[in-house]
Amino acid sequence: MSKKKYKLNIKPLTGIHIGSGETVTPLDYTVKTMEFSEGKKQLYFKFSSDKILHRIIEEGNKQKISQFEEISNSENIKRLQTFFQHECKIPADMEYLSDVTKTFLDRYRHNINKDPLDNAAAVLQMYRPTGKKAPVIPGSSIKGAIRTALLDFYLNPQKDDSKLKSYRKSKDLEAYLLKYDDGLGKSDMKKDPLRCISIADCTIPAKGTQLVGCLKNISRNLAEDTCNELDKLQITAEIIRGVYIDGKSESQTQLLLDTDLQNPELRQINQKISAKDIVSACNYFYWDTFTDEFERFYRDETEHTKYCEQLYKDLETINKKNDTQFIIRLGRWSQVEFMTYSYGFALPKTKNNKYGGTRTVFDYNGNYVPMGWCVCSLEEINEK
Repeated sequence: MSKKKYKLNIKPLTGIHIGSGETVTPLDYTVKTMEFSEGKKQLYFKFSSDKILHRIIEEGNKQKISQFEEISNSENIKRLQTFFQHECKIPADMEYLSDVTKTFLDRYRHNINKDPLDNAAAVLQMYRPTGKKAPVIPGSSIKGAIRTALLDFYLNPQKDDSKLKSYRKSKDLEAYLLKYDDGLGKSDMKKDPLRCISIADCTIPAKGTQLVGCLKNISRNLAEDTCNELDKLQITAEIIRGVYIDGKSESQTQLLLDTDLQNPELRQINQKISAKDIVSACNYFYWDTFTDEFERFYRDETEHTKYCEQLYKDLETINKKNDTQFIIRLGRWSQVEFMTYSYGFALPKTKNNKYGGTRTVFDYNGNYVPMGWCVCSLEEINEK
């Protein structure tokens, strides 16, 4: 089977959160002050209570075993939290560590005396393969973001075609745009051109690339032309830190393009996709949609949005630069517009035929940082 191989380089610009589906409570982590050559630093340590108990049992410490049994029977969760945090040994019981923001540290200290199972300082966990310290961006997440861009890219030149209005379901419109429908209302997924693309998971080096912080919900006051912070949202999460939040998380994975499936003589795929198509589609879709978000939420705000203004300039430069670099948005809090069509075909909408009036942003030292933005590049691997 013939496949073109590409090195896919991914550099996060802002924070990325790919969730594991798990929430880490203070029963499972602690924040400790550590001494470094450059000074003291607070760090978030995710530990394993199972490791702690296994170590205590192996050590044969009957006093501590008895203490744990007594606390467990008392059903006092706060005492159990204190026990684990006191008995935790770093690095023996540690699963991974992370830097923390000042906002998170303040919230953690404020909630330290609350019931750890009462959503007090609970943290949404990043996806990591079992037993690994390094976070991972699944290849399926990258491919899904590329798919969205390609769909909108193919929609653009046909947006005025009256035939498109007859597609009431997004999956039917998708089959038409990617040319795997039969024209009679049926689709054949075997002809889906995205079958030609496979992307390996992208592992982000663990050291210095992880951060725990808080997210805020902001709204735009159109009358006063200002952004307002909404206090109701209380989300804390682990993220991969990008360039704008003092990160150096650049990593690589591999993209394979199956050229055999795209052979017109075999008639397996009707819509051919090239690496150039991927670059063009992502730059077109993500730049176009970001400019709309920027105009509605971040423009002319100086107190909190300096990173948004810099992001605008950098994405614009990448968008115009060349045919190998492209922009993309990955992970949670990438907003609904970045996961669907534009040109009036997108769902869901509000009653005013517009998207919602709020954004979820990462709070980094008092600055609003939109989530998920990356710059990528494709380089073909020529194997001799």
